[in-house]
Amino acid sequence: MLFRSLIMLISIAWHELGHLLAARLFGVGVQEYSIGIGPRVMGFRVGATRYTLRLLPIGGYVDPANWDDVEDKEDLAKLEPVERKLVQDPRNWLANKTLFQRVLLFFAGPAFNIGLAAAVLAVVGLAPGWSGCVLDVIGGGWDAQRRGAMLGFDYGEGVSALNHMAWIEDSWGDGYEAFFRHVALVNLYLGLLNLLPIPPLDGSQIIKEVVHELHHGHLGGRKLHNARQFASAIWIGLSLIGLSLFVVIQFV
Repeated sequence: MLFRSLIMLISIAWHELGHLLAARLFGVGVQEYSIGIGPRVMGFRVGATRYTLRLLPIGGYVDPANWDDVEDKEDLAKLEPVERKLVQDPRNWLANKTLFQRVLLFFAGPAFNIGLAAAVLAVVGLAPGWSGCVLDVIGGGWDAQRRGAMLGFDYGEGVSALNHMAWIEDSWGDGYEAFFRHVALVNLYLGLLNLLPIPPLDGSQIIKEVVHELHHGHLGGRKLHNARQFASAIWIGLSLIGLSLFVVIQFV
């Protein structure tokens, strides 16, 4: 149970790393990178960003700088000077980035999980193993001696290792393969789950950004029509991802 919880925690950290790197790429200020929710257990600061581990390992978040961070003067006064400088600069606000950048920032976390799952499954599928190796016992007598001599063995010798690797049992191979498949399944689950259009998941944030652009963006005529089609396509796509997630849970 502890081992599976550790895999989940690492997968969450990987997911949030996707958001963090996307924010860095697009120049969005990040106030906090958190693994877990609830009371803070430990943390440290690098530049203007706090990196924290919280009590409940059931989620995580990346807190981007935005215009609403400067509305509450009391909260603003509680910030460290370096963090206050970060949130007061409009160039660091998420809202001031393009729709494409905002959508990619929210999509980056699930993409990291799904990409890792695909990579792990590919490596496990291509890795050499013992599953196709069958050792037969050759009975005694002239036939066994003749076949052994053809392979270079003297009378009385036996096989103690293959390719200088001690032959113990096949269970270790099954164990590491099961471990990596579990890592892949957890990341696939996290990636698909977070693309669902349900608050506060990433899929919901993507829909929110598109709808905000439709209502407040300077779109008209053909561009507005295309944007609405784009939003509908995203909604349908995320709903299909939800169906895929249901199938994965049922049959994996």
